[in-house]
Amino acid sequence: SSGINAEYGGLDSLFGLMESILHQLREEIPALKRVKKHGFNALVCFVMFLLALPTATNGGQYIINLMDTWAVSIPLLLVASGDCVGHVVLGIHRFTKEVWEKTGYQIGWYWQICWMVLSPWSSSCYLLSLSTPPSVSLLRSVYRVCCS
Repeated sequence: SSGINAEYGGLDSLFGLMESILHQLREEIPALKRVKKHGFNALVCFVMFLLALPTATNGGQYIINLMDTWAVSIPLLLVASGDCVGHVVLGIHRFTKEVWEKTGYQIGWYWQICWMVLSPWSSSCYLLSLSTPPSVSLLRSVYRVCCS
């Protein structure tokens, strides 16, 4: 029973993720608005299926480990760091105003501090700790202590 619930939970998050990606593609590329929605969705899902097919082979675990180690962590951290820089450059008042206009909710002071101070500091410390040589591990130690 719990295995079935886990599968349905995975499918639910997959549908939400795919719908958000496909919606953004249609919004950003005006030519896609003329294409039938169901056909475009089916094509993208088929391409994703073909891209994921090698992970189901005997060497699939190696591909997953490769993607998990190199394709996700550092690029995702760089995107998040760029997002943090964007929030700092944009300014907290303008950022909270845009969030309020889009969602109708006012951001609390805790989340403002997280977005303006803690997130940029944490990602900067982590990026700097990756670039330091092993002999200079003070920054890495400080980061691990503060974030644990």
